[in-house]
Amino acid sequence: MTTKEGRIGDLTEGIDEDTEDKGEQMGLLTTAKHKLESLKVKCIDAKESFEARKAQREKEIGRLRELQDAIYQMAQQQQTS
Repeated sequence: MTTKEGRIGDLTEGIDEDTEDKGEQMGLLTTAKHKLESLKVKCIDAKESFEARKAQREKEIGRLRELQDAIYQMAQQQQTS
């Protein structure tokens, strides 16, 4: 085999490897684009306004605090009993 033939073989092998790597990277890119699109729908295209989401969070925090107080009171009652 001549040096040119060996070089051509090496380059062909490199191209094959690079083509395979490109395919893998394209698959990862497609997956990332799908994930980004799903997040966009949830975060950017949300139908609720910021104020509505904030009010909902504050309401949930209030409920959690009430629950925390109830648990604390129950624990105190059990300690005194």
